[in-house]
Amino acid sequence: MPYLVGVYLVLIIFSQSIWFKTIPFIGDDITKTILPHNLSAFSTERDNMLSVDKMANYIKKHTEMDDLICASHLYRGSTQRSVVFDGKGASMLIEGNPEQFITWHNRQQTINEFETMQEVVTYLKKFNVDYFVTRNKGVPGELIHTEGSINLYKL
Repeated sequence: MPYLVGVYLVLIIFSQSIWFKTIPFIGDDITKTILPHNLSAFSTERDNMLSVDKMANYIKKHTEMDDLICASHLYRGSTQRSVVFDGKGASMLIEGNPEQFITWHNRQQTINEFETMQEVVTYLKKFNVDYFVTRNKGVPGELIHTEGSINLYKL
């Protein structure tokens, strides 16, 4: 039992270090979502609010209710805005809607085949997307706001 506690403490202390970021599952899932980032010796964020939360608050305060956003599913509820390309979505899984699932899959394949951000933005504009939340730089659009490594572009 003391061994497990020791391993857990080491994970917390080093969870935000560059060494853990390269390890699959540990570096992306566990260290970013489960372990408390503010207890890590290598964490760059020292307050309780993550960049994602700060960006969501900014979007909620500075965009219109009917604006369409391309972002993670986390932004749908936190910003109270419509979000596209956010994953399969609970409604598809709950309702068992195979047509919607196939449409989502085809769109994801299309967007993943693009080689430039210009192609991605052109595709997003076909869906009348107003804002694009991404960690990418050099997106052809107006950079509106940045929180940590997350950027908000107006398309």
